[in-house]
Amino acid sequence: MECLGCRIANGIEPNLNIVYENELVTCVLDIAPFNEGHTLILPKKHYLDVEEIDSETAHAIMEMSQKLSKILKKFIVQMALAYVRMAVNLTI
Repeated sequence: MECLGCRIANGIEPNLNIVYENELVTCVLDIAPFNEGHTLILPKKHYLDVEEIDSETAHAIMEMSQKLSKILKKFIVQMALAYVRMAVNLTI
């Protein structure tokens, strides 16, 4: 496989932090994240352009995007609450 995205999606690249995987997509933490939780959602089949993606794969990508968004938002809120609690305890 020549395409980096395909190699990542199919587990060929080393040291991947896969957070979810099924027969259509792989979700992996970015090695150079834009921000905390930056996750790539990659189809396992190679597509040159978005218009080529079949509807089943496109649905799987969008479904994972929604699920990961909810999970990351909950995680960020929990981390923020923990930080505030720690800061309050330090000032008491």
